[in-house]
Amino acid sequence: MSDQQTDQNKPAKPHAVLTNPEVLSNPHADTGGPPPEEIEADEDLLVDLEDDADKICLRQNQITRIYLPENLAPTLKELDLYDNNISHVKGLDHVVNLTSLDLSFNDIKHIKNISTLVHLKDLYFIQNRIQTIEGLEELKELQNLELGANKIREIDNLDALTALEELWLGKNKISEIKNISSLTNLKILSIPSNRIETLSGLESLSNLEELYLSDNLLTGISGLESNTNLRVLDISNNKVSRLENLSHLTKLEELWASNNQLASFEEVERELKDKEELNTVYFEGNPLQKAAPALYRNKVRLALPQIKQIDAIQSTLRRPEDPLVILFRHYSQLLLSRVRNSSRTVKLAATVALLLSIIGTGYGGYSWWKDWSKERIQGRQLLRKNSGLRGKDGSRIIYVPYKSSLTSSSTSKVTIHPTKSTTFDAHRRLFLNPPRAAGLRDGYGGAPPPSTKPGLNLAFLHQLLSLLSIMIPRWNSKETGLLLSHGVFLMLRTYLSLVVARLDGEIVRDLVAGKGRAFIWGIIKWCSIGTFASYTNAMIKFLKSKVSIAFRTRLTRYVHDLYLNDNMNYYKLGNLDGAIGQGVDQFITQDLTLFCSAVASLYSSLGKPLVDLIVFNYQLYRSLGPLALTGILSGYIGTASLLRGHSPPFGKLKAVEGKKEGDFRSLHSRLLANAEEIAFYGGADIERVFLSKSFANLQRWMEGIYKLKIRYNMFEDMLLKYSWSAFGYLITSLPIFLPAWGGAGGILEMATPGAGINRERGRMKEFITNKRLMLSLADAGGRMMYSIKDLSELAGYTSRVYTLISTLHRVHANSYHQPRGSQIELYSLSDVQGTIHSGFDGVRLENVPIVAPGLFPQGGDELIESLSFIVHSGEHLLISGPNGAGKSAIARIIAGLWPVYRGLVSRPRNLGQDGIMFLPQRPYLSTGTLRDQVIYPHNELDMRESGRTDNHLMEILEAVHLGYLPAREGGWNGRKEWKDVLSGGEKQRMAIARLFYHDPRYVFLDEATSAVSSDVEGLLYERAKERGITLITISTRASLKKYHTFNLSVGLGADGMSWEIDRIGTEKEKMGVEKELQELRRQLDNVDSLKARRQEIEDELQRVWEGEQETTGLTSAA
Repeated sequence: MSDQQTDQNKPAKPHAVLTNPEVLSNPHADTGGPPPEEIEADEDLLVDLEDDADKICLRQNQITRIYLPENLAPTLKELDLYDNNISHVKGLDHVVNLTSLDLSFNDIKHIKNISTLVHLKDLYFIQNRIQTIEGLEELKELQNLELGANKIREIDNLDALTALEELWLGKNKISEIKNISSLTNLKILSIPSNRIETLSGLESLSNLEELYLSDNLLTGISGLESNTNLRVLDISNNKVSRLENLSHLTKLEELWASNNQLASFEEVERELKDKEELNTVYFEGNPLQKAAPALYRNKVRLALPQIKQIDAIQSTLRRPEDPLVILFRHYSQLLLSRVRNSSRTVKLAATVALLLSIIGTGYGGYSWWKDWSKERIQGRQLLRKNSGLRGKDGSRIIYVPYKSSLTSSSTSKVTIHPTKSTTFDAHRRLFLNPPRAAGLRDGYGGAPPPSTKPGLNLAFLHQLLSLLSIMIPRWNSKETGLLLSHGVFLMLRTYLSLVVARLDGEIVRDLVAGKGRAFIWGIIKWCSIGTFASYTNAMIKFLKSKVSIAFRTRLTRYVHDLYLNDNMNYYKLGNLDGAIGQGVDQFITQDLTLFCSAVASLYSSLGKPLVDLIVFNYQLYRSLGPLALTGILSGYIGTASLLRGHSPPFGKLKAVEGKKEGDFRSLHSRLLANAEEIAFYGGADIERVFLSKSFANLQRWMEGIYKLKIRYNMFEDMLLKYSWSAFGYLITSLPIFLPAWGGAGGILEMATPGAGINRERGRMKEFITNKRLMLSLADAGGRMMYSIKDLSELAGYTSRVYTLISTLHRVHANSYHQPRGSQIELYSLSDVQGTIHSGFDGVRLENVPIVAPGLFPQGGDELIESLSFIVHSGEHLLISGPNGAGKSAIARIIAGLWPVYRGLVSRPRNLGQDGIMFLPQRPYLSTGTLRDQVIYPHNELDMRESGRTDNHLMEILEAVHLGYLPAREGGWNGRKEWKDVLSGGEKQRMAIARLFYHDPRYVFLDEATSAVSSDVEGLLYERAKERGITLITISTRASLKKYHTFNLSVGLGADGMSWEIDRIGTEKEKMGVEKELQELRRQLDNVDSLKARRQEIEDELQRVWEGEQETTGLTSAA
């Protein structure tokens, strides 16, 4: 023992637990093996250590003090006391040969006596409470100093450390870089999370290679002129607004500048383009990234082509650690420790039980792990391939990322059940045939009429119940269980409020009576109930969120099934039906979300206050009597009447606000969709006018709503908070001042006459209890009254969501009926009398008027009065004519996008293989991989089921001259913004590749090769015909006639509504060609006379020029 231990005047030293003493002699011991017996040791636990120890590692224990004996001085070189509770270290001045000292993550405030450690090379003091370190100037050989997460305010005592190569000072309170000019060998300087405003004091650090200054207060990057060897520069999370003064950093490899104020790509290109070694940049969170997130990476690549990594890339392929192994190890060690202290019989029985448990658990765990791993692998593969599985009942199983991080990549299996057609049929009457009393039957085809005002009326009740039938389809659904669980916790919260009210009165009574033990016991019960009440409140909020997302999931899937189907409602909703305009995305994303959140909130904001009102009123009736209850109920009625009479029409206001928000969003969506065309026209100014006008309209409306709320909120708060509080005091005083009318409290008051101490205490207890009940009752009543406003807003959300779904049902059922008393418009959606025949081997039109439909209830514009033709397999048709004559309209009618107002349209039943296919002029490129672009609208699962492979897709790309794409774009699984990557011609050739993949019998090509060169265009048409595809082409190119059999010319006649169809190569066509040749010959005969005329004009111009020169010369002479 040391002298310090024998000193009896000193207090007993705290003990420290060392869970594995083997690390004293062997820091690399197997810590996963059976641990030795635990020991307790004081700060002298190293006294008996052998003299030749060169390394001591006591990481992650509970040591608070430690003493380093002198016998360790000659040999000890490394001392690791990482992550303990050490506040004092004695004997550091003895170990003069120490080269590495780690005291990180301890509780050290001051470090002294290290001036003798002259051989120290590495010094770690991370996460302590150090402000200064004495004696640093003597450590001439120190190379690495880490002082992160302390309380250092100034960089001091470092001038003499000329050998220092790494200095780490993160998470301190440093405001200025100074006193490091002598550290010329410094290579790494890290000062993140401090208070530095400017870069200074770095002029002499010419060898500096890495500089970390994130999370400071920097506004500029000047001051690095001498640091030409800098390879890594981190200025993330600062206030830098300009990228400048970096041109001299020619060796820069990484620049981290996330979350600043950088807004100019020109500055990025100017400062960084010449950095040949630069391979990594981080600009996320800057205005230049937020302004155009979709184009941000492409812009960086264009400005800096040498860059290999842009911002952080998160891996999704790492496997998390298996939790089954950890669980098995823990319980096996626990069982072994119990067996050691048991008798031999118990050990034998425990061993047998353990073996059986291991065998059973191992087999079950292996089976579970195998299935689990297989599902995870399958999930990651399907996630990367943007695919899924198809169930026997028509459901679809997809995998989505779940709890992904840099170290794990979990996926969650989601099963999506399609909505049955019988469900749509059952709900159609709710949305298209509402009760007459609801006032919703005067609209067009069942959609609510424009005169319907959102509010608390029968229309709102019908709309809400109709939507609830979708959100809660069955009594045993998941949503029912969530609502019941939510209700249980709401009831539990009410019961806890009663318990707290009684306990509050008891605590005050015991405090006034001076009963210390009862008072302390009451506090303990209060804390216990408070813990449980906190958990209850958290569960109420959690279940409210779960109910909201469950409702939203039901509604979203229902809307998606009704919106995206074979009836092409997604097209007709915005182009034919005029009920909701172009803002359908606003309805589906924002309005539907707000509605579900409002319904879930309404359940708790109305349900719990209603229960509270019933329970608390009953309790107050028992305590205060019938007069109090009558007063409370009268207060409710009066308050509700006043609030309803003075409440603005929040439902209508909210509905109009939602419409204006949708209009503003649609303008932005239109701008993004047509950005290139607007840029070519230079239309930024006029688009800004449109956006500003729309936002100003929204702003004025919202300001008006806020002004209305000022008066209403003031009146509401005064009524609910202060008036009800004063009224509560009057009610609780009834047992004292009017005991005959005070219920049980009054009876107790009359039963204890006189002014005694017990009577005062009883009054105090009853008053506190009744006051707590009255406060809870006032809170419940207030929330009920506030809910009137929430109900009004909910009425607005309900009206918009109901309008969306009723309009979708109307489009899906083609249920367009004129209101009574109005006449049917010609060629309106109420005037559709044509027939579509699916299953015909060919394309046929019989007496079909080609009409461009108007938004319902308006009529359409007739383009062709009556069109009739038939195309059989192998009879290729070219449709030509002037713009606006109705060429594309023919394709839209045959595809089913536009209605057939009269006549008969016959076409194949299927879209795709062995059916018909339509290729528009502007190809659509979906999100996903390169493979997805070729097989669209199939996914990889559909492709594999059809027997296709990637080699087959490669042959198709070769056929359309796109065989270079897989190699250029990183293979079939590469994911990019394909609309930005592919050129116009490549996009159209990709559409032809889809045509060859799906291999239909008939195809409509609407200017589908207008961006393809003539030679490649001809090859594509020939290969399509070789595959047996019948071409129906819409084009104005005469060169395409040789690939077709018939020519349908539209737009003829004086009114442009006539048409004719001829076989290509007839005598009539030959005569037309001969006439054109004669006209060309006549023009060639006039070539000589035209040349002579040209010479005369040139001679005349020459004479004029010479005359002007003479006149100019005379003027100069004068």
